[in-house]
Amino acid sequence: MEDGIHQTFGEHEERGERVEGDTVDSDGQGHGPIKLRYRLDVAGDRITLDTSESDDQVPGPVNFLMSPSVPAAVFAAYLLGENSEHLLNAGAEQAFDAVKLREGSVLQPRFPAPLGMRGLTLMRFLAALNGLINVAGAKAPAAQSAYVITLIRGTYRNEEGVLAPFLLSDGIGVGYGARPYADGIDAVYFVAQENYPVEFLEIGYPVRLRTYAIVEDSGGAGEYRGGCGIVREYDVLAEDAVVAIRIDSVKNPPWGIAGGMSGGTGRIIVNPGSNHERTLQPLSDGNMLQRGDVLRIETGGGGGYGHPFDRPPQSVLDDVLGGFVTAHAAQELYGVAIDEDTVDDTLTRKLRAKRPEVKAFHRHKYVDSLA
Repeated sequence: MEDGIHQTFGEHEERGERVEGDTVDSDGQGHGPIKLRYRLDVAGDRITLDTSESDDQVPGPVNFLMSPSVPAAVFAAYLLGENSEHLLNAGAEQAFDAVKLREGSVLQPRFPAPLGMRGLTLMRFLAALNGLINVAGAKAPAAQSAYVITLIRGTYRNEEGVLAPFLLSDGIGVGYGARPYADGIDAVYFVAQENYPVEFLEIGYPVRLRTYAIVEDSGGAGEYRGGCGIVREYDVLAEDAVVAIRIDSVKNPPWGIAGGMSGGTGRIIVNPGSNHERTLQPLSDGNMLQRGDVLRIETGGGGGYGHPFDRPPQSVLDDVLGGFVTAHAAQELYGVAIDEDTVDDTLTRKLRAKRPEVKAFHRHKYVDSLA
């Protein structure tokens, strides 16, 4: 394991430093953005990961009490790749010579510190490490969205007509970042890749699902497309309900890499398209609903990898026909003109002749660094 990481990140360099980071939008208590900053130091055969420049801990529950073994294990998993013959063991913790954590930071908070939504910061932490791998000269996936959690609780009338309490906890999948060799994975829930079926929801809770589908254009454009997020739209059948929601990467969407574009962002809307439409805060609680309301939750996608104009036109057409990309985005982002169910080769060649320039990362726009 040590030989592998030193070969990957500059075994014989006298001195080398790589810096990268990512951002948590908010702690849900009015504090943010919250920056994660990582520095990879290579001195001879010694490799150190320094996280001490990350922002201070916050009052909201996004603090992450991280063991030094966590980033080492993530790097070890990257080095082992997807070979099913390789298993992580105790040696994974030796992937770095040292990991520096600063007490009082969002990654090493002092007691007392709320940690209940640390999973959100964990997902941004993973994206930041992938960014660091890329700036160090290796190839890792683009950034992913953080899986969405929603809690709906309240009262409903049971079969006897009596008011009874309920609690619906729903984990909803998101899109993952494109890889250097393949598209990102669509609609993935981080824990055990769970999919909570419509029938289970409707039998067990006072809701009816109107829509359960892919969010078009939520995957970042690229030679390899980022994974797409999910839309769930509920009819509220309860007498009253309160919604808590956890969505991140709204202000700072998952970045694309090597010319790939950033992924789409999530959102939560009550009564979409009506005169009573309202958008809820993406990290919030205490949102009141009543019987007859419609609750729409859209989750974010992953960043793209590689220049979008390098994606084969047939792959773009397949995405349009499959409901992952709109024809408008195909033309504007990929330079591929779709005429009904075929590619307009002549117009596509003209569009792709005007190839946009790119930089290392994309988040809203192309930038050289996210640190």
